[in-house]
Amino acid sequence: MNEIHRFKKLSETQFKRYTGISWSTFYLMVEQLNMHVPAKGRPPKLSIEDQILLCLSGFVAQSCS
Repeated sequence: MNEIHRFKKLSETQFKRYTGISWSTFYLMVEQLNMHVPAKGRPPKLSIEDQILLCLSGFVAQSCS
């Protein structure tokens, strides 16, 4: 199961607390990244949404410690 399905259950406040950004900003990031991802080569194992969530969760964890 993709991580995004677990996060979609979160409210706006809970999502912002975990990632540091709002849902609207998250979807803007997904849209922009989708425009710049090359279509060639091997497909990624993680979806774009999961890649962004992974980066954001690591960034928030580092800034809190």
